Amino acid sequence: MRVTISSFHRAALAWLLLALLPGVARAELPPLPLQLPVDCLPGETCFIQNHLDHDPGPLAEDYRHGSLTYDGHKGTDFRVRTFRDMRAGVAVVAAADGVVKATRDGMPDGPASGTVDERAIGERLGGNGVLIDHGAGWESQYGHLRAGSVAVTPGQTVRAGDRLGLIGQSGLAQFPHVHFEVRHDGHPIDPFDARDPERPEEPGGVLWRPELRPTLTYRHAGELSSGFSSVIPDATLVADPPDTRFNPRDKALIFWVNFFGARRGDKETIRLIDPQGRILAEQSDQADKHQARTIRYLGRPRPRSPVTWPAGTYTGEFILEREGFVEPLIRLTKQLTIP
Repeated sequence: MRVTISSFHRAALAWLLLALLPGVARAELPPLPLQLPVDCLPGETCFIQNHLDHDPGPLAEDYRHGSLTYDGHKGTDFRVRTFRDMRAGVAVVAAADGVVKATRDGMPDGPASGTVDERAIGERLGGNGVLIDHGAGWESQYGHLRAGSVAVTPGQTVRAGDRLGLIGQSGLAQFPHVHFEVRHDGHPIDPFDARDPERPEEPGGVLWRPELRPTLTYRHAGELSSGFSSVIPDATLVADPPDTRFNPRDKALIFWVNFFGARRGDKETIRLIDPQGRILAEQSDQADKHQARTIRYLGRPRPRSPVTWPAGTYTGEFILEREGFVEPLIRLTKQLTIP
C-alpha cells in the first residue's frame, strides 16, 4: 500500500521534528498558509469590518494600532455591503485543508436593522457555523452563516476552497458577515499578525498565502452603501436599500452615506448639489468618537413652486479626511437623475 502525505502534513511533520532536535530553536508557530475564507473581492464586493483585538486590557486595538475591532474580538469579520448581497449569496469556503469537527445550522438570520434578541440566541452567539481541524493544533471557525446554507457535515474531509456555507447574519450579529477565527492549541491567532501566544511581545508573521496579500491591504475606512431618499435613512434603509426610483413629487431630497472606520477627530463633509452646480446643502463636522459604522445624511425640502423637483442630475458628495493622511480616506460622488 502506498501512503501519500499532503504538503501541509509534511510541513507540520518537519516542524515537529525540528522542535525535537536538540540545540535547534523552536519555530514560533507551525505553518498554516491560508486562502480567503470568502468568495469575494476584498475592498470591492466585501470588506473587513473588524480585526482581532490585540489590546490585552479593556480597550481595543487592531494589528495596525487602529480601531477596526472591539474589546475581546477573537477573529476577522468579512462583511458584504448590504442585505441584497447576502440574499444573492456569497460563499464561505475552507481556508485550508482539514476535517470538519462540528457544525450548526437552523438559526434564523437577524433583521436588516441589526436589532438582536439576545435572549432568543442564548449561548449560541456564533449562530450557524463550521469548525475545522487542520492538524498540528490548528483550527478555523466560521460563524454567523446564513440559515440553511451549511454544506458540510462533521467528519467530512475538506480542501482549501471547498464551500462550507453562505455569509449570513445568524446569532449575535448586527450586519451580514462571516466571523473567521483561527486558533492554535486553543489560542486565537491573527492571520495578519500571527504572534506566538507564549511570546506575544515578539512580532508575528502573516498566515495569508503570498499571492493574496496585495488584495488584503489594510483599509482604514470605506463606503458600504449610499444613495438618495425622500425620508431620513435608518439602519434598515442603509442595510437594505430599496430599488424604488425617486418620485419627483417627493417632499424632500436626501443624500445619505453608510460607511465604516470613522475615528475621533475625522473631518466629515457632505453636500448636495443641484443640476446647475449650485450647492443646495452642505455640512462639515468633526467626528467625536470612534465608530464601527456610521450613517451621515443631508437634504433639502422640495421648493413650494413648482410642485415637482426640477428635472436634471443632482449630485451627492461625501469626503472623510483624517489628520496625517494626504488624501481623503473616502471621496464619494453619487448622482440622481430626475426626468
